[in-house]
Amino acid sequence: MAIRQQLDDQLNIALAYYQLGGIYQAWGEYEQAISYHQQSRDLYGQLDQQQDVATQWFWLADCYRESGKYQQALDCELQDLAIRQQLDDQLNIALAYYQLGGIYQAWGEYEQASAYYQQSYDLYCQLGENKSMAMCCRQIGDSLRLLSKNTTDRTEALSLLAQAEQNIRSAMQINNAGDYKANLADDYIAIALLQSQRLSLLPTDDSSLSAQITQFKEDYNTGLTYLTELGRTVDKAEKALDIARAYLEVSVLENLVQAEELAQHSLQVFQEFKRRKLEASARKLLGEIYRKRAERNQPGAKVAADQFLAESRQIYQELDLEEKAAEVTQLMLS
Repeated sequence: MAIRQQLDDQLNIALAYYQLGGIYQAWGEYEQAISYHQQSRDLYGQLDQQQDVATQWFWLADCYRESGKYQQALDCELQDLAIRQQLDDQLNIALAYYQLGGIYQAWGEYEQASAYYQQSYDLYCQLGENKSMAMCCRQIGDSLRLLSKNTTDRTEALSLLAQAEQNIRSAMQINNAGDYKANLADDYIAIALLQSQRLSLLPTDDSSLSAQITQFKEDYNTGLTYLTELGRTVDKAEKALDIARAYLEVSVLENLVQAEELAQHSLQVFQEFKRRKLEASARKLLGEIYRKRAERNQPGAKVAADQFLAESRQIYQELDLEEKAAEVTQLMLS
């Protein structure tokens, strides 16, 4: 940045702001990240670089989504989409639809998320972008899985899971055919999480339980192994945290030792890579694990639970993630 400023290299100064935004976003320092992306956007605007202006709107939307400010995320992404449409940039229009799906998914609006992922899929299909098509299939499946968790009718929930599985299997078929290993890693985790959700709905005397539990373990271990081979250390830790939660919350899978082992390892990775939002998430999960142990009168468990939850809340507060902090507070008071 300093050299670019000395040279009055405006285009690369804008790029440097973009890079700084990405660095702070990865650290979970969203206020700082947003400031740098805004500076990049404004400078690109002065230079009449509309493609780059749109890209900064995209990353602003991403920051707001990750920080839980979904209306701001939506507003920014619609700005990105509008510019892409003016430029007839079909590939990035498809990406904008995908981002809109991600915003609505994070917002808990799963049907809307699926609709945008489907629009993204349709356009990627027209463009022959198989790898991106597969990603859309997986995300449609994941949105349907999450929708099933909020569905009280068991039959309807199982139907949603069947649709979700069909989409994830379609993604796996495309990714196997193209040897898209990075996508496959995420597919295996997605199908494992779907299996855990289905297991939570089955009666305890269901004859298929044992086979499904075995398949759950095989699939998530395959996904984690792929992530290790790809060097995606932080992604692996984040996915492992999702599996740890399944071991905590799904009664037929419950294994607090395994849940803690996965969560502790993830916590170490997040600390090493300075991923503070994810660190807070890991500490929250560990707090929940120890709360479950406290319910069973394990000595020292309540103290450990309170400490993990207090540390989680503090990080969320420092990152100005007030909704997340409030969730932890509510948990501590329950």
